[in-house]
Parts: sequence; structure tokens; C-alpha cells
Amino acid sequence: MINEPPLFIWSGQHDKRGAEYLNKMFKTAAQMKSPDIHMHWVNSHVVIKMRIDGHMQHVETVDSAMGRMLDDKIRARASMDLSQRHAPIDGRMSLRYPEGVIDVRVSVLPCQGGQKIVCRLLDQSNASMTMDDIHMPMLVKHHFLEMLNEPQGIILVTGPTGSGKTTTLYAALNELNDGTLNINTLENPVEYVIPEFVQVNVTHLITFAQGLRALLRQDPDVILIGEIRDSETAEIAMRAANTGHLVLATLHTNNAAQAIPRLIDLGVDRQTLASTLLGVVAQRLVQTLKKDVQHQWTDVTDFEAHWLKSNGLPLIHGKVPRATGKESFSGKRPIIEMIKSDKHVRAAILRGGGEMEVLNAAIRQPHFDTLGQAGVRMVSAGITTMELVQRLIKDDSVAPTVRRIGDVLLEQGLVSFSDVNGAAEFQLSLMLEGKVRKVGQILVDRGLVTQDQVVKAMGFTEGAVDFLYVLASRRILPYRKVQSTVQIWRSERHQESLFDLVIEQELITKEILDEEVYRSDDRDYAADGALVLNSPGANAGAVAAL
Repeated sequence: MINEPPLFIWSGQHDKRGAEYLNKMFKTAAQMKSPDIHMHWVNSHVVIKMRIDGHMQHVETVDSAMGRMLDDKIRARASMDLSQRHAPIDGRMSLRYPEGVIDVRVSVLPCQGGQKIVCRLLDQSNASMTMDDIHMPMLVKHHFLEMLNEPQGIILVTGPTGSGKTTTLYAALNELNDGTLNINTLENPVEYVIPEFVQVNVTHLITFAQGLRALLRQDPDVILIGEIRDSETAEIAMRAANTGHLVLATLHTNNAAQAIPRLIDLGVDRQTLASTLLGVVAQRLVQTLKKDVQHQWTDVTDFEAHWLKSNGLPLIHGKVPRATGKESFSGKRPIIEMIKSDKHVRAAILRGGGEMEVLNAAIRQPHFDTLGQAGVRMVSAGITTMELVQRLIKDDSVAPTVRRIGDVLLEQGLVSFSDVNGAAEFQLSLMLEGKVRKVGQILVDRGLVTQDQVVKAMGFTEGAVDFLYVLASRRILPYRKVQSTVQIWRSERHQESLFDLVIEQELITKEILDEEVYRSDDRDYAADGALVLNSPGANAGAVAAL
């Protein structure tokens, strides 16, 4: 068997220039971390561009003679038909440099005036990425790993092309790959080659649906589906996830909540979806600021403050980092929005709720941030800039109507993003030790807010609803009037405090309400510091909110 030469080769002086040009061009693209090289044949010349940091940048314009050499050598290296000039054609090739291997996916498209070749560089180092390399926030990573450890169900990753979906999914597969599982992938095409996995390319002979049916006869434990794009693939994927297989797949939606109505539009039954879905991750890749460079920090501009308000995001109190140029950045991280399927999300699916109802169900989850919220938190932490987050999120951030204690305190300017994040992460660490402590009370314990401020903030959250129903169950409040007041609050006056509304309607006095709230937070502590509730049945609503 003849071994393929590591790089483009030449047969004589007549084509040496083309081979050397291509070898240098692909090496330069890899060094500049360009994911795509574009070569556009227009009449008597070829325009060459690279995508760098999300933007097309002109590299060079070469003559037709050089263009013919580039075309012939790329087609030959990628095992493409040299005579096929009137139809789209795809291929793949590898270039082995001393510094490492570059896998390249080639797409040739005939167009007006000539043709267009786009070479997608596949960084094989991403194939060995772990969950630590993804840089998920601590809370998101913890709950994502919980989903991965489920024996069956489906996990969806959504986002536009180039948002890092495949990298995240392969990091998840590497997390699962302990040698005891039969892991299979079905992709169009396979991007990262892992010898331990069974990897199948979708072709004109093997569709996603056909390949998935065949894989189900291969005794799989885990199946990665490159994309769910039609009703047949969606139906088979759900059946696989419901019969003892862990399925990971991508979907094209703007955010995590949109994945639910998208699958229902593809014909997936609500009951099946509610029982099978483990969670949805939506992500965007954003450039990160270098840690070893001194950055300028300034106040949020009026334009940025308007953007935050119009997208339902809290104003950042304090300064944010600014980039002085491209040299300020190094690497990328995902902005992540993750919905984990719990009883509230399942109930929203079964009720036929759309994007907003699923979003309002997810906001109760401690790890959940919308893409906008997650991006702003990264800005506040100095990880990236407001300009980049605005460019990525645009005006697509959908703000849930339900709020959490931390969100309310943040809006009121009583705490910072880092305060709320720190409290939520401390809550998780306590939970892993078998202890219970709510974010609001942690903020009180740290002296960041008062108990009274937390109670007032609670009036703006769903925790207030839970608490009023507890009072109704104890016959302190009339149940039907609580029900109608909650309906008014949710539909007409959600920006106000529900506690203020029940006082206004004379269902209860402020003094009695305050007394009941504080009584519900009556706590004792065991010797090891774990929280013990004195009367779990009566005070569960308020304590959960706090």
C-alpha cells in the first residue's frame, strides 16, 4: 500500500509554485486559527480570503494559472473528480506538518463566472477535549454531568454554525468514554476522528434516518446524531432515547427554549418529549480577554445601558473591560444557556406551552441563565467585552417573565453578579455535602443584604406564589381570592410585588404577612451546621424562595 505524502507535492518546476503556496497557506491558516479558507474563481483571477475572528479577511488575489494549479491539487488531494465541473462536490484531506495534523473538509460549488472552493480546517486537538476544556460555569457543568450520567434520554445542543456544538458534544463523549460503552456517531460529515468510536458519515446512500436505524441494530449505548433536521430522524431519535440509549444531538434554534416547539413542529409527541428529554444546551462562542494584559475598565455607556434594558437584562453597576485591539484577546469560550428537564419543564411541555412558558419554568433552576444573562455575567467577570456580547446576542435575548431572588436583588442594585454567582456556587458545594441553604439566606449570612430586603425581593418571584398558597392551605388566606390575585399579578402587574398586591386587595395586613414570612424562616442548625426546618410542611414555600 502506497502511503500518501504528508503535504501537497509537485511533479516539476511547472507546478512547484502551486504546491508550495498551498502548503504555506494551510499552515498559516492553522496558526491564525482560521476555521475557513475561501477561494473564489472570478473570470481571470482567484480571490482568496480567510475567516479570522468571525470576519472575512482578504489574503491575496492570484492569476488564473495559479488558480488552475490550486484547483487541480486540492481536488486530487481530496479524492475529488477532476472532470466534475458542473455540480457541487465534497471531499476531505489531511495535511501532516511537523507541528501537527490538519484535517480539511473541502466543498466545491460551481457559480457564476467560475467556482467557489471553501476549505474548513478541523482542529483535531478538539477531538480530545474534556469537559474541563469547555470552561462551563461550575453550576452548569455540575448539572450537565448529571444529565450525562443518565442511562437513557436525549440531550440537545443548539446554536448556529461555528458556535462550538460539535466540540461540546465530543467533550461529553470523551467524558463517557471509559471503555465500557459502545459509543456511535452519525454525522455529515465526521469532523473529529476517534478510533474508539464507531463513526458513520451521512452520504447520498446513508441518510440520517437510515444510518440511525442501522446503528440501533449495533447494540449501542450512546449515539451522537450530527443534526436532527427532519421528522423521521426526530421520531427515531426519540424512540432510541426512550428504549435504553443515551442520545446526543444538535438542532438549529436561537435559544434552548425554542428547541421544544421545534421538535413538536417536527411531529414529536409532547408526552414522549416530556418523558425523554434530559436537557437542552444553547451556546455561542465568544472571544476571551487575555489574563496577562492590562485592560481598560470604564462605565457602561448609555447605548449599552439601553441595550441591556431593552433585552430585559439588569444594568451592570460598576466598570466593564474594554479591548484596545486584537492583541487583547486569546481563545474562545462558550456563552451557555442550559435548560434541564425537571417537573416544571415537563409540566410546561405537557401543557402545550411555547418558548416563554418553557423559559419561565427553567428560570427556577439555579444554573439557568439566558444567553443574554450568561454573556453579561462573563462581561462583569472580566472574561470578555460588552461589544462582543452585543454582537453575538444582538436583540435575540428573550427575558423570562419569572424572576429569582438573586435577579431581583441584582436589578435593585443591592448585589453584584459576582455576589449572586458566589452564593449560588456555595449553595451547590453545601448541597454536595448534604446540606441545604438558599441563595437569599447565603447573601444575608455574608452581610450583603438584610433579611428584610430578601423578603421584599421575594414578593417579585414565584416563591411568593408558593408562600401565599401555603397560607391558603392553612386557611389564613381565602384560596379562591389568592388564585385570582395571582392570575392578575402574572398577567397584568408582574413588575410589582405580589405581597403588595394582596395587601392592596385587603386579603391580609402587612403586619400579619411580615409575621408569617419571618415565622416561615424559623430555623435551627444541627451540630454539623446543616439546616434543619422546624415545620417542613408549613414553611416550605417561603424557605424555598429564600
